[in-house]
Amino acid sequence: FQAEDGIRDYKVTGVQTCALPISLDRLRADVGLPGLTRFGDFEPHARAHAACLAAEGLVAHATPNCPGVPALAQRTHFPQARHTEDVAVGDTFSEAWERVRASPGHLQNLLCAECTHASIGATVEAGRAWVVWELLAFPEGRPEAVPVR
Repeated sequence: FQAEDGIRDYKVTGVQTCALPISLDRLRADVGLPGLTRFGDFEPHARAHAACLAAEGLVAHATPNCPGVPALAQRTHFPQARHTEDVAVGDTFSEAWERVRASPGHLQNLLCAECTHASIGATVEAGRAWVVWELLAFPEGRPEAVPVR
């Protein structure tokens, strides 16, 4: 998991979750796909989405109260990225990873051949680990922050 910002340590909501991007890159390498570059710009959105879902006790790409990472990113960045998302919950981060990997549809998302970047958000709520994997492709170029007016 290549870090654009040079930071390899991957802390999310005060919890060390370094294994999440490492596991993702190993999975991709096992099938001949390149590793992903960390896209820090969308990590706050991925963390916010994980926290929102945890607070609601739901696993979903979007809910009325949790609009999802693509909707949040669209408000802050241009041009739009193409998002491929997985969401999982488990008693540990490892269990959440195993659950998402065990699902054929979610596994296909993790192996997105066009995706070059990833943002991962995670939180712990009521002793459970909530994780959002956001794999990204930039067909119109790398999204840049839109100035706030």
